[in-house]
Amino acid sequence: MILERYIDFLYNQHNKLFEIGVKQILYKLKDHTQNSLKKQTDKQILDLHRKCHMLYKSHKNKEFLKEVIVMHDMIVKEMLRRKMKHNSPLGE
Repeated sequence: MILERYIDFLYNQHNKLFEIGVKQILYKLKDHTQNSLKKQTDKQILDLHRKCHMLYKSHKNKEFLKEVIVMHDMIVKEMLRRKMKHNSPLGE
């Protein structure tokens, strides 16, 4: 019984920490306007793009997903401006 409670506790804590992490990532993504994206390195752009895909796959809240889609579109525009390839639409 004690082990089951401990496992439940860890599971619940993990979910809370995951939610906090996702929110922090989204806030950081929101800080990037189209102009500030131009100042990022290619590596930073790819990292932001990867995080958008991670967020999209990990959430089902429609309002949250709308925010992620807007951020993804901004990042893709910057990728294309730099002649970077983009072969990964959201949801794939």
